[in-house]
Amino acid sequence: MESKLVQVIFFFLFVTVSSAYTPFQYFMHVQFWPAAECQAIGGVNKCHIMQPSHLQFTIHGLWPANKSSSSSLTCMGDAFNVNGMDDALKKELLSSWWDWKKGKHVKFWQREYDKHGKCSDNVFPKTEYFRKTLATYHDFDIAQILQKANIVPQPLQPKMSLYKLYSIDQITKAIESETGEHSVNIRCYQQMQKQSKKLIYLAKSPSAMMNLAITELTVIQAKQPVASFSAQTRKLYQV
Repeated sequence: MESKLVQVIFFFLFVTVSSAYTPFQYFMHVQFWPAAECQAIGGVNKCHIMQPSHLQFTIHGLWPANKSSSSSLTCMGDAFNVNGMDDALKKELLSSWWDWKKGKHVKFWQREYDKHGKCSDNVFPKTEYFRKTLATYHDFDIAQILQKANIVPQPLQPKMSLYKLYSIDQITKAIESETGEHSVNIRCYQQMQKQSKKLIYLAKSPSAMMNLAITELTVIQAKQPVASFSAQTRKLYQV
């Protein structure tokens, strides 16, 4: 069975809010790999990959949250209004925050704002929510951070045993060392049924692909815009 990555998200817990007027305690800044999402739905031809964003993490959103996962937020802010955005802001959003699946970028921003942004209306009102999200995104260049930690693409090899492996702990520490006191969480979604071992592919289209398992990460080069391959017979990568 070949297993593919659906989504990888990085969580940055970077703001703590204690005001009695806010329904949340902190924000999560969420980034993901759009090319990996494309791989999961059948390839790059079914996606709206925007150059040069295929070589970088892109924004999923800025999510107010509570420490208790069972806590739900009641958002009372105003609904999204694209007319409040100037052209410069729209252009910047399109460079790093876009709808990879349908290409309906404004609707994607609307969904994120109406679901999450309204909860922080008294902290980042209206377009300030988007500006803060962009500022945080630029502060945390994940690809650059990983490269600095020597977590880099490797040449294609004929078998899995020839690749250098990186633990998830290494990746987490590499990011946290650059983000100060901000917490990082790597969440992996994968298409596997009744599997005791997770095998996940993270595509960095078109020049590289990351193969992420429960405890190890391999970064390899890929010739195709979005690549996947069957796991070799290794205990860690049971299929």
